[in-house]
Amino acid sequence: MAQHKNQRAKNGDCLLCPKAPQHSLRRIVATSPVDRAGCPHFSPCQVKVLVARYSVHRGRRVIRRMVLVLAVVVMIASMRPVYLIGVSLGFWQPLTRPVGVSARARYVDTFKSAAWFDCVLDRTKDVDVCRAWDEDGKLIAFGNYRLDGENRAATEGELRPSVAYPYLGHPNLAWIYLFGEHGDIVGKTLVPVNDAGRPLERFEVRIGKDLP
Repeated sequence: MAQHKNQRAKNGDCLLCPKAPQHSLRRIVATSPVDRAGCPHFSPCQVKVLVARYSVHRGRRVIRRMVLVLAVVVMIASMRPVYLIGVSLGFWQPLTRPVGVSARARYVDTFKSAAWFDCVLDRTKDVDVCRAWDEDGKLIAFGNYRLDGENRAATEGELRPSVAYPYLGHPNLAWIYLFGEHGDIVGKTLVPVNDAGRPLERFEVRIGKDLP
């Protein structure tokens, strides 16, 4: 019987707790410099040493996890200002958009105002079909547009909306400003037109002062 127990001990099996759930503790026991001819748990001193080593090992692992979580939180917090600046400068689009804003709409922030624009060139009718929403997703402009004073649609190269100038209570009468050739916020102006290509309504604005 004693020979059988010694044989189990030589194989690294703990005689007192052969099915111990602490795998890390069993690994420490198996690799500890104790007499493999007998179970290390027979010595109370050895048990205390092994438990202390296991506690230190477990404590270090918990600390490493806490440091990793803290590093991830700090990284995410530091990325938000970079993300917001990138959105404002047009480097990338917001990750989310208000309900009702089309998937094709692009967000434009001029620091004075911000809006979502969805504009496409309709070559058949020679008009620009546009819709615009404010930051909350409220529709502030929609309809067919042509360049003010030129009676033609803006080309794909020109069709870069910057600001929507709403007409209170009538989004179909709003004007849309385009970026200029040199990045100016107010370049050419799109005005709403009817099916015949005629302006729906003409009204004067003081460019640069009445912008929202």
